[in-house]
Formats: sequence, C-alpha cells, structure tokens
Amino acid sequence: MTLIQKIIGATTAIGLVLGGSQVAVALEPEGTLPEESEISIESTDDGFVFADSTGAELGLTREFASEGEVISLQEDSEGEPVITTELFGLPLEGTSPEYYQETVTAAQTESEPEFIPSDSPAESFKLTPAETAFDENLLEPVLAYAAKPNSVEFLLAGGEASAEQQNIKLEVVRDGKLLANTDGPVFTDQNVQSNTTYQYEIFKTEKTDSPTPSSDEAVPGSLLTLTVTTPPAKMTDAVKSRAARASVQYSTAYMHTTFIEERYAPVGSPEKLGCGAWPHEDLKFGGDNRYFKTPTYLAPNQAEDYRTMMFVNINWENPYPYNVIWTRNVGVTKKYINGGLLESRKASMDGMNVRVIGANTSTASVVVEHSSGNPFCGLGAITYRDEVRFWRSAQTVQVTGWRFPVPSHELSVRFDNQYLDTGSFWLPMNWRVNHGFGCLLGGCDRDLYTSQTINPLG
Repeated sequence: MTLIQKIIGATTAIGLVLGGSQVAVALEPEGTLPEESEISIESTDDGFVFADSTGAELGLTREFASEGEVISLQEDSEGEPVITTELFGLPLEGTSPEYYQETVTAAQTESEPEFIPSDSPAESFKLTPAETAFDENLLEPVLAYAAKPNSVEFLLAGGEASAEQQNIKLEVVRDGKLLANTDGPVFTDQNVQSNTTYQYEIFKTEKTDSPTPSSDEAVPGSLLTLTVTTPPAKMTDAVKSRAARASVQYSTAYMHTTFIEERYAPVGSPEKLGCGAWPHEDLKFGGDNRYFKTPTYLAPNQAEDYRTMMFVNINWENPYPYNVIWTRNVGVTKKYINGGLLESRKASMDGMNVRVIGANTSTASVVVEHSSGNPFCGLGAITYRDEVRFWRSAQTVQVTGWRFPVPSHELSVRFDNQYLDTGSFWLPMNWRVNHGFGCLLGGCDRDLYTSQTINPLG
C-alpha cells in the first residue's frame, strides 16, 4: 500500500510527517496561513518520490547512491541548493516484551553475585564483513528529507501505522522551548533561517486527559531528536565540494554509558542482607560523582567514571578485515561499611553483548543487550536494550530502545570524517535520569526512547 504525504508549509518551514495521516498542524505566527511548500515527498513500498508544488516529479541526479541510502544534490529554478536524503534500513525487531520479561525475572531472582577482579580490562570483539553480511533485499524505507536554504521537509516511513490508529499525540520542542502540542502527525515550523542549525525533540505519547503523560502511557519511540541544518542560499562550488566530501565518513560510533551521579549510593535496610551487610551497619556503594557529559576523543578508552559502557564502531572506509568492532567495560564498584572502604570489585560483563544484524559499506544495524548487576548483591541489574541503525553518507544514527530507569544513562554518537576540517567529534543523543535504585529489580515501568542524530557539521 502506498502512503502519500505532502508537507504543508511556507518557504521558511520545517515539516515532519509521522505515519500515514493527512492531518497538518501549522506552527506559524497568528494571522498567517501556510503556503504550499516547493517540495513534497511521497513514500512508496519501494522508496521515496520528491515532487514540486505542481505535483511534477523532480528529476533528481543521485550523486551518492548505495545500498541503504541515496543522497541527491540539485539546484532549483531560483539557483538555490536542494539536498534530498533517502534512508533505507533493516526492519526493527521491536521493543521485545519477551526479552523484557526475561530480564525482569532474572533481576528479581536471588543468586550469588557474579564479579571479576577490580583491575580487569575492557573487552573488545571484532567482526569481519563475512560475519556481518545480510540480505539487502530486506532493506525498507525509513526516512526521507529535503533541505533547502529556508525549508526542510521530513517524512518518516518504514511501516509505521497512522497516528490516529496508534492514538498518538505529539509534543514538539525546538532548542529546549515548547512549540506546540498536536493531535496529528504533521507539524510545520515557519520560523527558520538559512545556514542555521536547529535541535528538535518530538515526544510521542498516547492521547490522555492528563497534561503530563506518565511512563506507562508512553509508546515505543517516546522521544525523537533531530539536528537539522539549513543550507546556504546559493549553489556554489564550495557547497558542492562540501557535500561530496561529507558523504565519505571514515567511521561512525555509538556509545551507551550508565553512571551514578552521586559520590555514594546508600542502601536501605531491606536490601542490606542481600548485599553482604547487617541491617544495623551503614552500607553504601561508591558512585561516579559527576553529571551528564559528552565523551572526549579518548572514548572508549576514557577514565572509568561509569558503572557500565558499551561501544560500537562501524568502519566504513576500510572494512577489511573488520568492519564492526564493539567494546564493553564496567567501572569499579567500591563497598563501604560504616564509612570505611571494605572491598572493590567489578561486575561481570557476561550479560553485556552486541548482536550485529547486518553491516555493509553504507548502512549497519545492531542490537545492544545489557544486563549487569552490583558485584556485591544477588538481586537487581542495570538493564537496557537498544536497536541502533547507522547510515554512512547521510551521517545519521538512530537508536530505539528501553531501559529499567536506573541509574543515569548517556547515549552518544561519534562522526569521523577525515576529509573535513571538523575531523572526529562526539554528540549527545539522549540523556536519561535515574528514577531510583528500586528500579533495579524491574519494578518500575519501562523507560522507552527513540533518538536520531544527524551530523550538523557534515
């Protein structure tokens, strides 16, 4: 079945379509009506079609085409650059309720704590192209967007049902400020400028009468983040050259770290016996004593100021002999009794794994499955599951996942383009706060999240 979505907006507009509804919600100054935009996007079973305001299909020259993505650079009748991006990915597995139930049961089952020596190093795993090959016929349309100096239009595809069918409500935030609450899947922002970067957050929740949806009202993909940069006003040799060089990423990396913000994490009386202490003793564990931050160039070999760390690197430029390398590590857990340091251990990493669904020279898809408990306690575990999709030329990383909402979680992405003066740098994707250590047993509602980061410097 073909889904046709037309982006409605003025020539200075950013539009995003979710699902298959024709509903349009404009976020323009009062008293103005949106004009039809110069570009519309149609999603079909096979891909995307771009058309002008008259409905005529654009004759796009596909400058950078590969299995998984298509990047096109054009010049319109006004001489303005038009960059279109089409992304295709392997189907997502979903939020895996079966895996979630298994992890809840494991977290609530008392057992002997597993641990490794406190000086144990990180562990890395290397996969060859033969080990990560996949059937490229399984790729499906995921996202398309068209960028002009004063407009950017988005279309999300990939088999999503319409917003009405999913009973979804959108809350749109730009650069930290609320723009609108909408009952439909389309929104248009008419207050953008050329050559400017914007950060959007789109919260997807079920429609309720409550002004602030609770976690049990969240739906898969409860948060989408997009970094959007509008191009300059004119097509120049510099624009063409930059677009060509930007398409060649050397590597792209994803990292998920968990940490405890406080210096110490106290333990309540009911849990002390399960962690090797008597009820009358003052038991606490060392935290990481820091706030959220963006990784440095040293990652994943940075200081171990975290509880756990998972790192995945996709090597696009020179995939042989290894096109996927992933690393896991845990920080040292320190046990304090009555104010004195009793012992230091590291938690077992056996439950921290990356499963590669597929990877080639333009797109990759992996699943990060994580369960790691306190090395002194027999109950509870830091638990999450991420599905991560990478695109090389589009310089885009998308993560869809869930977690027990404990402790604090950092999701970050690294873009590495040796052909641009920007070089290698990290960007934050998502920061998730600690809801309480009682959530280690799986008694709290799952925290669902979806984030997407597009390199603003590419």
